[in-house]
Amino acid sequence: MARTPVRIEAAPPVLRSGSIVGKALEGCEQEIVYEYYGGIEGPSVIVWHRKQLSDPSGQWQPTGNGRQHIPTNLDVGCILRATVTPIRQDGARGPTQSFTTTEPIEAGLPAVKNLGLSQIVEENIELNPSGTYFGAEPGVQKKRWIRIYPDGREMPVATTHTYTPDQDDIGCQLRFEWIPQVCLQLLAGPMTHCCSVLMVQSAKWLL
Repeated sequence: MARTPVRIEAAPPVLRSGSIVGKALEGCEQEIVYEYYGGIEGPSVIVWHRKQLSDPSGQWQPTGNGRQHIPTNLDVGCILRATVTPIRQDGARGPTQSFTTTEPIEAGLPAVKNLGLSQIVEENIELNPSGTYFGAEPGVQKKRWIRIYPDGREMPVATTHTYTPDQDDIGCQLRFEWIPQVCLQLLAGPMTHCCSVLMVQSAKWLL
């Protein structure tokens, strides 16, 4: 007697367990790890929220999407929640579940990333360094420009973020230094600097 083929149906998608792993520190990756059950997983939806630990009655604010989330200074002092909606490969959706961290995100040591300076350095043309502050709420930043003479001597010339070379800078290189600092705290990060590749050129020479 022939047997009738039996088609095995996939179970409804569901999360059997889950947790957020990662050091509770600004800049350190947080990842939601979970056990999925119910056929082959498709594009499950994951949304991250934050809430200030000091304000239990506060609202959860969206802060990211995807399996990983890197906390920023906006997440400092907050607990995080990852909300996961399991979706099977054929589009079937399961019940949404949320997973919350137990410790608030701590502020990381302030730093400056991707600091750079224009390669064209010309007399009377303002220089505006590019760079991104990384850390808790920023305080007053320490910045200064250094003129570097051909013989190696150095002279501070400004303590602003931008600088416009003048005739005294012609033939010299310029170095921009930035020491990041956190607001209302005696906490500073490492000094980051960038230097002009070329010496400052006269505007007349470029005409």
